Amino acid sequence: MTITADVQNRRNPRVVVVGSMVVDRKFFEAGEYATGGEDGTVWHVEQRPGGIGRNVAVNLARLGARVSFVAVSGDDEQSRELELGLRGAGVSVTAHRVPDGLGAVELFLDAERNLTATTVRLPDRTESLALRRAEVESLVSAADGVVVETGLDSRLVEWLRNGSRRGGAVLCGLPSRLDAPDVLAESLSAYDVLVLNHREAARLLGRAHDDVATAERHARSLRARFARTVVVTCGPSGALLIGPDHSSLRLPADDGPCRDDTGAGDALAATFFAHLLRGGEPGTALRHGMSAATLTLRCRKATCVRLALV
Repeated sequence: MTITADVQNRRNPRVVVVGSMVVDRKFFEAGEYATGGEDGTVWHVEQRPGGIGRNVAVNLARLGARVSFVAVSGDDEQSRELELGLRGAGVSVTAHRVPDGLGAVELFLDAERNLTATTVRLPDRTESLALRRAEVESLVSAADGVVVETGLDSRLVEWLRNGSRRGGAVLCGLPSRLDAPDVLAESLSAYDVLVLNHREAARLLGRAHDDVATAERHARSLRARFARTVVVTCGPSGALLIGPDHSSLRLPADDGPCRDDTGAGDALAATFFAHLLRGGEPGTALRHGMSAATLTLRCRKATCVRLALV
């Protein structure tokens, strides 16, 4: 049987993901020590590849998409190891290397595994301007979909948005680096899809309340200002969708164990977007996304190898 190019593109869409190279470190309080007149905390450390863009790229590849990941990266062995892992997952990598280009997110948890502190270190966002080059332009022009971490330099985000429009790609924004929401808001107009959590939604809109009760109101405001389709995740309360026709859908989270919630939102975003690119309805795409999030919650890694089951 001959598979036409259109059917092939629908089944295995070409997606460009533009984001950051990040390593996640979790510090678990494992006890205390006292020696030589000094005392302190004993930490157990777990380190894994991370980052919104990286997680979404790997998840998309596991769902059958042909994925190119474009990012600022470090010029060191650890950065190259992370890139090698991406290629091993079926993702092609285009990197702009700079000293300290590898970001780090560190989470500190107490003995009951409650989060007590977070530190984030990311490269200067202006470094991402170097990604405006012919190689990336060619990838974007040939893509069926483009996913952008919107916290990159706003001039790069605008360049990617314009390139997506020229090539007819579906454009998905994943808000990040919400330290300057006014600057970020300027770069978010004219997206096809926006996926974020309820805290990010409130901060992006400059609202004080970020609880689940206000999530739909915030989602509608985002739909009016920034994107044709908006998904807001609400943790244990599930997720809601405001579609292109302004209709809303709220889905509850599945019951069950949670081994690690890292990456669940990224799994939802990747799966939702993949199904949209294959011509699926937004409501059906969100149901698949919720299944992917549940699967990831029950996995000890930020990107679950069983995601293809979705």
